[in-house]
Amino acid sequence: MGPTDPVGSGSRNGRHQLPQLSHNEAEAAIAKLFESAGFTVLSEPRISGVSSLPLNPDILAFKNDEVLIIEVKVGREKDIVAEDAQGIEMVRQLFATQVASSRWRAFLNTGSPTRVESALVMIGAKPSGSLRSFAAETNVKLLSIDPETVRRAMKTSDEQQLKSIFDQALSGLPLRER
Repeated sequence: MGPTDPVGSGSRNGRHQLPQLSHNEAEAAIAKLFESAGFTVLSEPRISGVSSLPLNPDILAFKNDEVLIIEVKVGREKDIVAEDAQGIEMVRQLFATQVASSRWRAFLNTGSPTRVESALVMIGAKPSGSLRSFAAETNVKLLSIDPETVRRAMKTSDEQQLKSIFDQALSGLPLRER
């Protein structure tokens, strides 16, 4: 990298290195992908009884009778640890109780019963062994996405391309309808 090159434009082993994605960029791209798949998306929702917790979900996505609570982690560290998913599972449990109320079902325009799932979307990072164990015990869905896939989603507004990216990148989700 030369003295006037922008940060992140240097090469490592002869390859061009892109700048790190910000959390906000990653969250916006993931929300955009869910919207392309027909989900209604609330970014950083304030949920009664949950908003007082130290963790608010990054995204609440809902469609038909399915609700997905999503936490986005951008890979600044090599491994994402179990503690990063414990809060999202607590939020899922509290929100599942609230969704049972008719007020929430009316707001989300969902039927009964409503399935509430949680997912940790890791961009440019991998789950640690402790996180894999925690996810297996609690059914928190772990999804690893390549940063370049997120950048592709950020760059396009074509609905078909976004839907294709969604299907490729988020195929590990337990959604009944796609």
